[in-house]
Amino acid sequence: MNLTSEQLGEEGEGVFASLCNKAGLTANKSSKDAFGWDYVVERMNDEDPAVPLDRRSKSTARVQVKCSAARGSAVLSLSAAERLAKDPNPSFIVFFRMKDDGTPVRGHLIHIIGDNLARVLKRLRTAHALKKRDLNKQSISFDPARDGKVFELSPQGLKSAFDTAWGQDPSAYAQHKLMEQANLGYEEGGFAAEAFVRFENEDHLSRVLMGIEPLRPERYRTYDVRFGIALPHPTNDIFDNADIYLSPRRIDTCRLTVRGKGMITPAVFDTEVSFPWIEAGLGNPTMLIKHADFHLRMTNEAEINFETTDIFRNERSLDEWIGLITLLTALREPARIVLEFGRMGVFDFPMTGSFPFTGPYDAELPKILEFLRGWRAMAQMAGIDRSKPFKFDEIWDGHFAALAVEMNKPVSSAKLEWAPGSFDPHEAPVECLTYLHFSFLGHDLFLSARASIDEDEGQLVSSRFSILDLRQAGTDIEAYAEEIGREHDIDLRIDIGNLMRQQPMLPP
Repeated sequence: MNLTSEQLGEEGEGVFASLCNKAGLTANKSSKDAFGWDYVVERMNDEDPAVPLDRRSKSTARVQVKCSAARGSAVLSLSAAERLAKDPNPSFIVFFRMKDDGTPVRGHLIHIIGDNLARVLKRLRTAHALKKRDLNKQSISFDPARDGKVFELSPQGLKSAFDTAWGQDPSAYAQHKLMEQANLGYEEGGFAAEAFVRFENEDHLSRVLMGIEPLRPERYRTYDVRFGIALPHPTNDIFDNADIYLSPRRIDTCRLTVRGKGMITPAVFDTEVSFPWIEAGLGNPTMLIKHADFHLRMTNEAEINFETTDIFRNERSLDEWIGLITLLTALREPARIVLEFGRMGVFDFPMTGSFPFTGPYDAELPKILEFLRGWRAMAQMAGIDRSKPFKFDEIWDGHFAALAVEMNKPVSSAKLEWAPGSFDPHEAPVECLTYLHFSFLGHDLFLSARASIDEDEGQLVSSRFSILDLRQAGTDIEAYAEEIGREHDIDLRIDIGNLMRQQPMLPP
C-alpha cells in the first residue's frame, strides 16, 4: 500500500519518537507548525551514576523531521529554517528515506551549523535584499547525502549521531553557534563604500594611492556586505571628519643603503616595497620604499622623491639618531642609493643632484652627525647604555658633552690658555690634568684628560688632549681628580667646568 506524503510524514515522526524513547531521549512534540520544529529533544549530559544528581546537567535540541519515498531533498519553509538557525541550541533536520509503504530505509542527520547554517543565513540575507519578507511562502532545501550524515536506524545509532554532533558542553556549543550566527558570511570583509573624492593633481592622487596622504571624501555611502550581498550600513557617518589611509600592495622587502659624498659609513635601513592598487600615471608607475621614519617614491623614469614623517618629534636611541641623520646628511649632496630587494635583486642609483630639504636643522646636520658619532665613541669608552631613547632637542643640552668629544679628537680646537706671568718660566709645567663633571642624556659622568702644555709666542697653551678616563659619576669630583692625577703622576689639576663659559657647542 502506497502512503501519501502526509502519511509518510506521520510515519517518520512515529519512527523518530520510537527511536528516541528506546535511546533514553525525551522527544517532546511541539504544536503543529507553531515553532518551526517538530520536536524538542532533551537528554542528560551526565549519565555516570557517580555524578551527584544536583550536578547533572540537561540540554535540549530542536528537531524538524522530514521524510521522502523518492530521491528528494529535505524541504522546509524559510521561516522554519530561520527558527532552527537562530536558536542557540543544537538544531537538526532528521530525514528518513522510506519505502512507499512507510518502512524506513535510511536515516540522515542534517546539523544546522557551519555550512548549513550559512546557507540559511544567506537565504535570509537575499530575501531581505529582494524585499521578500514573507518567509512562510519561501522554502529552502537540503540534500541529505551532501548536507547530512547517515546514521544507523536503531536507538543507539540515533543517539550516537546526536552525541557526536551535539557534544557534551551546552554552553560551549551555544557560544560557538552564536559566534557563527554573527560572523558567517563576513570572511571576505564586511564593509564597502562608495565615495566621491576630489584630487588636486596627479601627484596628489599618487600620494593618496600610496597611503602617504589621507583620503577625504566629499560625500560617501557605506554598506554592510555579507555573503557578497551589500545592504546600506545602519550608520552612514563613519567617515565624517576622518582621515582614511589606503594600504598599497606590499610586494617585497628592501635594504636601503645611502652613501653620501666622502662618507665611509653609509646609512642602512630595512624597508618595505609597495605599489598602489591603481596606477595614477599612465605608463609611469610609482614604487614606494617605506620606513617608519621616511619614504622614497621612485618611478620608471628614475624620478626619486624623499620625504620624512615628522622625525624630530619622536624619541630614538643614539644609534637610531645617527643612522637617520647620516641619511639626511648624505642626501644633502649627490649620493649613491643602493636598493637590495628580497626577490628582485640589487639596483644601484647614483644621484646627480641633491634633494631640496625644507625641514629644520638642514645646515647643522653635518655638525650634529659629527658630534653624535663622537659621543657614541665616548659612550663606548664609558660603557654606558646607548639604547635608551631620547628626544632630538636634548642634544642642545650637550655643551660639556660636545667639549668632551672635541677633546677626544686627534686634532682638537679645544685649548687652555694661561695669561703671561702665570708661571715662573723655569718652573712652567709641561702637562696638566683637566677634569669635568657633567650630565648628558640621563647619564651623570666624570671625565679626565691629560693636556700637554707648550709655549706659543710667549704664552702657555695646551696643545693637545688625551682622554684618560670617562666613567659614571661618583659623589666627589675632587677625590676623583686626585685619584686620576696620582695614577698618572700629574700634579697640576684643573676643573674645566669652572673655567668653561656655558655657551652652546652646537647650534641652538
